[in-house]
Amino acid sequence: MAISSICQVDVFPSSFKWGLASSAVQIEGGAASDGKGPSVWDTKAKTPGQIFDGSEPTVTNDSYHLSDQDVKLLKDIGVTAYRFSISWPRVIPKGGRKDAINEAGLEYYSKLVDRLLDNGIEPFVTIYHWDTPIAIDEAYGSWRNPEEMVPDFARYAELLFERLGDRVKSWMTINEPIAMLFFPTMGGLYKDWDPAVDNWKAAYTLLRAHGTVVDIYRRKYQPTQRGTIGIVISADWPEPLYDSDECRHMCQRRMDYFFGLFADPIYLGKYPDEVAKDLGDRLPALTEDDVKLIKGSADNFCLNSYSSIYITGRRVTGDRMVAHTEMTGGVEETHHDLQGRPIGNPGQPFFLYDVPWGFRKMLGYVQQRYLKHTGLPLLITENGFSIKNEAKMTKEECLNDVERVNYYEGYLRELASAVKDDGLNCIAYFGWTIAE
Repeated sequence: MAISSICQVDVFPSSFKWGLASSAVQIEGGAASDGKGPSVWDTKAKTPGQIFDGSEPTVTNDSYHLSDQDVKLLKDIGVTAYRFSISWPRVIPKGGRKDAINEAGLEYYSKLVDRLLDNGIEPFVTIYHWDTPIAIDEAYGSWRNPEEMVPDFARYAELLFERLGDRVKSWMTINEPIAMLFFPTMGGLYKDWDPAVDNWKAAYTLLRAHGTVVDIYRRKYQPTQRGTIGIVISADWPEPLYDSDECRHMCQRRMDYFFGLFADPIYLGKYPDEVAKDLGDRLPALTEDDVKLIKGSADNFCLNSYSSIYITGRRVTGDRMVAHTEMTGGVEETHHDLQGRPIGNPGQPFFLYDVPWGFRKMLGYVQQRYLKHTGLPLLITENGFSIKNEAKMTKEECLNDVERVNYYEGYLRELASAVKDDGLNCIAYFGWTIAE
């Protein structure tokens, strides 16, 4: 299906970018091809008994060897942009700032960029989409160690600016930093991860790494390469289950923990007040130098959003207060209303529901809290739907793709209304994912 067939709206300018997105670890395969080093996913994800058991990325869609076909597919679909990520250990196998560069890995991405441009497709590049080189995690704890991790990440990013920045004009430093924290919290993906301590150390490191890379790009490369740079932040809309002040407060609390932890320092210059108060010394404070580096460190607002949830107004307590729950503020949530009805058509995984009205509210929240006072444009960098039990369907059943089409129609209709009726300055939309 051509993307134009579900985007027949007259409110988007001709310059609007319609695209698809992917991540290296989920699409490339070639886990040991041409000198690539291992990421945490290559070894830890397939450890028996872990939450990621069976999801190791040795082959996946084999895009490393089939990228020509991928570009042809993108052109046939009719997209004007493709968002993909660079595999850090494919470019620097051991990851460190003093470690050797893998020229074969850089050449792969250089050729991919050229193929895209030759076919009229603009590359949007994510520098980091969770595939940390395992060598640096084992050496010093990676994201738990800002003194080492920030300069390592900065050197890696600068290498990409040097080699690809003459052709890549749209950069994103980090994809969904909050999600990066969920994986080691839930599944042992990183060595000896203590969620109560390491989640918040890593949050600070991610912010510092992002700000440092943006500063380097703006000072050394943006004046001549004339591109833009930002960070991808994710959230689903929290809707009050009850009409009460406490319920509304819990909705905001969830947004502050899941979304504001990263968005507020970058766009407002500070952590959300309640988050900082709750976590105290566990969350490294932002110094004056940090604020100077991090505040305003984005040329746009890149949003990933898929679904919505109901918030009951209660706090999770006792044995239910597990490590990953703290990352959402310990807020009790549900996907069903008071009559037991789901918030929308359920997809897969468990948190994914088709809730276009919630997407519209999410757009309004971003516009009011972050965009109105900055004047920055919005990019929808991920949005999409997976059908429940799709892997068990026949080919014919999969091709009768009614649920996914309904999802995209509903969400794009709400995006168009936000642009037309609310004056939302949205300049791009990327469906997730090309691998579907």
